Amino acid sequence: MPFLITQVERLFHAEFGRAGKVVLLCFCVVLIGLAGTFRIVTEAQHALSLVLLLPTIAVSWFIGLAFGLSVAVLAVLSWLSADLFVSVETQPAWVLYSNALVRGGVFCLVAYITSALREAYRRQRALASQDPLTGLANRRQFMSRLELERQRSARSRRPITIAYLDLDDFKAVNDSLGHDKGDQVLRIVGGFLTRNLRDTDCAARLGGDEFAVMLPETGLESALIVIDKARHRIQALLTAHGLTVGLSVGVASFVSLPGSVREMLEVADRLMYEVKQDGKRAIRHRVVDGPQDHPVAERSRPRDE
Repeated sequence: MPFLITQVERLFHAEFGRAGKVVLLCFCVVLIGLAGTFRIVTEAQHALSLVLLLPTIAVSWFIGLAFGLSVAVLAVLSWLSADLFVSVETQPAWVLYSNALVRGGVFCLVAYITSALREAYRRQRALASQDPLTGLANRRQFMSRLELERQRSARSRRPITIAYLDLDDFKAVNDSLGHDKGDQVLRIVGGFLTRNLRDTDCAARLGGDEFAVMLPETGLESALIVIDKARHRIQALLTAHGLTVGLSVGVASFVSLPGSVREMLEVADRLMYEVKQDGKRAIRHRVVDGPQDHPVAERSRPRDE
């Protein structure tokens, strides 16, 4: 039973690509045609309302309201055609048409409700996994993604790199310019990370003015190119808005994986904290290649002048 529940949950979470939507739509159209044919063959002895509702529900949930309404209309027309073929001699045509009209209203209502529930469900999932201010992943979602990548890295033996970013002098912006200006700073950082990372990467706002970036299957040298360029471009964006806010960054590249994602994040966090102690606005990085927390390569980049 737990396995069945898990599979049902995955089905509800599923997001179909274009090809998947086309296949689903074609399957539902064929199902409606088969249901109509079966109703004719059995001379309307079986009510197939549930069979005809299922395509409407599936398309409304996985594809959208417009296609759901189209499938609902198609299902009602299929039912009406079958009724006209086998029941026109036993019932007046106007009865069949009025039944179809009522049935169409019900089917369209089901399509609308299903689509609305799907949108509400998506919004709820987004609220549970995203930071509402920046649109980035929140801490919970980041740790979940990191755990998946940690397990994948353990199988593939490919490195994972984590960058821990903290805004320098952010409190001064809030205190002197107000929280609206502080929110603007956070949105600038979040917007840049959203636009400039790979689909396989994950950026998150961990809380306050702290951010994290995960780069799967990426070693230290490649990660430093990405993170250092991002740091300078974010700094330029903030300066262009008249904001004197910098970035302190700790970058940890894991060749050997610790036992938990919390430990992985703590390594990058400590490196960032060392940058803070040494004067801010720099990157400190480390390769972790053993169970002990000692670097096999470590150096600091000088603070920006």
